[in-house]
Amino acid sequence: MGDFYTGLNNTVTNQIYFRNTASFSADIVKNLLSLKGDFTYANTNNTVDGVYRPVTY
Repeated sequence: MGDFYTGLNNTVTNQIYFRNTASFSADIVKNLLSLKGDFTYANTNNTVDGVYRPVTY
């Protein structure tokens, strides 16, 4: 028959993507020396839950 008929196999996929950026600026010596910077954080989480059973033909 196939699994569309029996409905025994399934898959659930969850994907979470998180990204954050922080910037900063500081004057060490006024009008002479400054400091600027960026920090970027990225995280990806993939979760796949599935049930796979043999299909009878």
